Amino acid sequence: MRRKELVLVALCAVLGGLLAVVGQGIDGGTQMDRWSAPMLALGQGLRTLALAGGWGSAAVWAVTAVVCLLPLGVLIFWRRKRSAWHLEDALAGLAVPVLFSLLYYGINPTLLPGPMGQIYPVAAVGCLLSMLVAALVLKLLRGMEECPWERLAGACRPLLVGGAAFVAFSGVYSYLADALAQGQEVMEQNTADPEGAWFTAAVLVVLALLELTPYLMGAMALLWGAELSRVMGEGFVEETVVLSERTALGCKFMVQASVLMLLISNLTQLALLGQLRSTHFSVYIPLFPLLLAAGLFLLCRLVRRGRELQVDSDSII
Repeated sequence: MRRKELVLVALCAVLGGLLAVVGQGIDGGTQMDRWSAPMLALGQGLRTLALAGGWGSAAVWAVTAVVCLLPLGVLIFWRRKRSAWHLEDALAGLAVPVLFSLLYYGINPTLLPGPMGQIYPVAAVGCLLSMLVAALVLKLLRGMEECPWERLAGACRPLLVGGAAFVAFSGVYSYLADALAQGQEVMEQNTADPEGAWFTAAVLVVLALLELTPYLMGAMALLWGAELSRVMGEGFVEETVVLSERTALGCKFMVQASVLMLLISNLTQLALLGQLRSTHFSVYIPLFPLLLAAGLFLLCRLVRRGRELQVDSDSII
């Protein structure tokens, strides 16, 4: 495992924690206003241009047409050397009505009821970004179908490292933001007992750190998989077997630690039940990191078995 990959994942985890802390000090409405402000400003500018006269209205419709047809232009550029249609091509057509509605309601936000005029631009941009990610993933998977083994192993490494960074960021952000929100709620509801409220808030943060441990370990498992994919690109060499054995042990420890973290969280709350102003006992299994560890563990066992079969075959020959 390379040092820079560990640093990248650690920085993403720290960034998630910082965003959770900073976001806690920003009111939800204020945060939504900040996100939607650029699109609303653009819509207001287009509305002013449309009210300037016939030429202004024609210019607004021209801008709308260019923006809405942009995904189709990108699609035509991608398809200039191939004739077959694929699933990701349909997403370009699906983006056209979303872009049109984004511009239309950006120019006319009063047509949406209540606060939807502020929320809709953010929601529409989120849909467009999800379409872009889906198209890139589908295109990447299609390109990997007939990819040579060495190239496939090389392509898997950055994907797994990127996945590890995302898991670390999202896990830290979601758990820490939720714990801080619960702590703030406890402090607001227990103004008569500030010491107990502060103690409960601190315990909630510690419990959040315990509960996000499986996701941090899941990020580590993805890094192990990235390193294993690099070595497997060289075939069933001795280094592959050694690394797969080490990775299998790490996955086993990850599953054990994930289950124990949940148990420690519940036992801590049980021991401090009389001092806490809020508790959240839970009986759940962090499926994603556990299934990830189980799949990687099985892959490592298959690698070892493949190496054993190769050695037996070579000895017979």
